[in-house]
Amino acid sequence: MPEMIDMHCHIIPGVDDGARTKKDVRELLLMEYKSGVRHIVMTPHYRKGMFEPTEQLVKKRADYVRREIETLGIDMNGHVGCEYHANSEMVKEFTENKRFRMNGGKFVLVEFSSRHNFVQIRNWIYELVKAGFRPIIAHVERYHSVVKNGLDFIDELRDMGAYIQMNADSIIGEDGFMIKRFCKKVIKEEMLDFVGSDGHDLARRTPHIGKCYDKIEKMMGTDYADMIFISNPECIINNERF
Repeated sequence: MPEMIDMHCHIIPGVDDGARTKKDVRELLLMEYKSGVRHIVMTPHYRKGMFEPTEQLVKKRADYVRREIETLGIDMNGHVGCEYHANSEMVKEFTENKRFRMNGGKFVLVEFSSRHNFVQIRNWIYELVKAGFRPIIAHVERYHSVVKNGLDFIDELRDMGAYIQMNADSIIGEDGFMIKRFCKKVIKEEMLDFVGSDGHDLARRTPHIGKCYDKIEKMMGTDYADMIFISNPECIINNERF
């Protein structure tokens, strides 16, 4: 089993709509480990007016997750990032505060919403790249404006300097046939850069990194699967461009 990296999950307890209890944290860690994950980038939401955990709280709770890893005796490393909901101040905030970046580097995980059209998404990506960041578009398959405009729009965003992330659940079909079909099209064109579990809890949104790796390996081969589950996310941890 390859030693994979989950670069998008909500396992830090009590800071967003993800893990809530000690049991949540322990069970999610064990699920990840058993599926082959050896590095986990903890990405709590930051969305103005909804999720605004302080930097101190995130650090404190992330340290708790790391202690749980040690208590469980599993070979896993925890890193801290952020899933930042797009707004007009994000370039300034990414510039001034490393807490909103992925492992403190230049990669930034940006979430959009259904109300954002393709012009807004494109303009924000342009501004982020211009400012020297490496924007990762979180769960791109969820945005109607992206799906509507199809693979050409994704290709345009990647040409601009954006990276594309999809959720494991979407790829394996947990979020419906239409989303699964769209994900398959993107993967077949080799436009996918990262897969994250987007794991939140023990019931509805559990991590399925291992199952998704198996599916992509069968679809595209081991080299491609290793690239998006191992070598690409290693660049996030090491703050290296690829």
